[in-house]
Amino acid sequence: MTRSMTGFGIAVGDYQSRTVKVEIKTLNSRFREFTVHSPHSLFVLEEEVKRKVAMAVNRGRIEIWLQLEESVNSPGRLILNKVKAQRAFDLLAEMRDALFMNDPITLEHLISLNVLTEEEQDSLEDEELAGIKPVILELTERALQEVINFRLKEGAELARDLRHRLGLLQAGIEAVAPLAVKANGALFAKLSSRLAELLQNQLDPVKLAQDVASLTERMDITEEITRFSGHIEAFKRALAETGPKGRSLDFILQELNREVNTMGSKAQLAEISAEVLKIKSELEKMREQVQNIE
Repeated sequence: MTRSMTGFGIAVGDYQSRTVKVEIKTLNSRFREFTVHSPHSLFVLEEEVKRKVAMAVNRGRIEIWLQLEESVNSPGRLILNKVKAQRAFDLLAEMRDALFMNDPITLEHLISLNVLTEEEQDSLEDEELAGIKPVILELTERALQEVINFRLKEGAELARDLRHRLGLLQAGIEAVAPLAVKANGALFAKLSSRLAELLQNQLDPVKLAQDVASLTERMDITEEITRFSGHIEAFKRALAETGPKGRSLDFILQELNREVNTMGSKAQLAEISAEVLKIKSELEKMREQVQNIE
């Protein structure tokens, strides 16, 4: 099956009073690259999550988000922020002295500034981490399956489009073949006539025919046509293979492009040049499509 490199998946679950979310997005890239975004409390799980994703994704830029949030119904966990409390106390004392006031600074003053406590958002005990780990990994599998399904669906559409364009290439090269024969005959006759006029029969006719044949062969595109048709068949076989194939398809397209460029440079008929331009246009569209195949 053909898989694109573009995919997206998300899975949401619960652990105790928290909402856990895993989001995975894959994009085009020549290689496999990972970027993981997670709270500090889940940092130790990043490598295991990456390994699980790497088993299913061979190529592309992979972005992963691990999120951990307190549920709406949870009051959250409060911790004492001693540093903020001391800083607030010092500021209040400085203000009192600057205003020549003698009033004592009380706990109520600090509470009113909301500096004593804060919600503990980014901390997990070892026991909690052990409990949330299987939840994260299970959500990773679910999100990853969505990514795979997305990539397979888009890959199937890419494969259909590429097969259609292969048909256009085949039709184009089949149109070029008889034109090449026509061009060779016309070129041979033209060269023979021109050389005969220039040499005014001072050259051996056999030698003249050999020289003209050699010049005609240099302009012949029969070999390029044969190789082009062979590359089309190679592309079909590669497209039908399982597993990653993007690099192979890209290489074959380069070979196809090389052959058609040579045809264009040798073309002796306007009809051949027109067909070559059509083929090159289709090859460019195929190249853009192949860039998104794993």
